Amino acid sequence: GIVVDEFARTAAVNVVAAGDCTNHPLPPHGRRVRLESVPNAVHQAKVAAATLLDTPAAYSEVPWFWSDQYDLKLQIVGLSTGYDEVVMRGDPATRSFAAFYLGGGELLAVDAINKPREFLAGKRLVAARARVPTAQLADASFGRPTSDVPWMIWGGTGHSMGFASMGDALTSSISSAVSSYEASQSSSGGGGFSGG
Repeated sequence: GIVVDEFARTAAVNVVAAGDCTNHPLPPHGRRVRLESVPNAVHQAKVAAATLLDTPAAYSEVPWFWSDQYDLKLQIVGLSTGYDEVVMRGDPATRSFAAFYLGGGELLAVDAINKPREFLAGKRLVAARARVPTAQLADASFGRPTSDVPWMIWGGTGHSMGFASMGDALTSSISSAVSSYEASQSSSGGGGFSGG
């Protein structure tokens, strides 16, 4: 692919590239990738436009993909490369399940088959580099809106990330989890998370 930096700039002066043809850096993975997906092309086009308008904004999208195959809705967020554990939620025989890929305890990716709520939650959790106990990932009752543990978001509409209006307790729990993560990263010299 065409090698670009995080601002969609090529080696040629004043030339940008975006979409399936590019090979670009993918934070926080620390490697270069070539992604063939509509969401990547759209996000990279925005990055390229910002660069051309002299208001550069680095590529920050967590990779995600989808496909409808007859009665199956396949939705994937993140890249599972480097995983060391897979946690299943649901039974593949029912054609409705999710696979959560962890690497060193961190959620790297989610493959959701007819599980849109798990996919939506996965987008937020993978972006946050969340560490969720495997028992909770496997438990289909965990994280539902009626759960006692509100920070695991499982869908809805109305929020800028496509999530439901969450209420004070849920918003507070998410903010607390992100703040804790940022504090741990700044004390260890790692990069923080910028939610939004």
